[in-house]
Amino acid sequence: MCYPISSRVWSCIFTTFSGRFEYPEQWAVTENRGWNEIYAIRNFLMFNDFFEILFFNQYFAHMHGEIAERECPLFMKNPGGGLWLRRSR
Repeated sequence: MCYPISSRVWSCIFTTFSGRFEYPEQWAVTENRGWNEIYAIRNFLMFNDFFEILFFNQYFAHMHGEIAERECPLFMKNPGGGLWLRRSR
């Protein structure tokens, strides 16, 4: 995950996480699969103004799919769940 080496280094590191913030019902219920680190990341970010989200693949695909389809159609085949964070303070 992410471990600070020093406070100086933290300020210039981009941190990425892969995953989804909600799992399809088939995965969670029928197939009994999921990754709990996604829920830990969600909890970490709630009410946390020390980090800013630079880019979130799944959100972009959901909210701006028409732009992605036009400009980069391969992205929409599998946008993934990358979450790019940067420490802001």
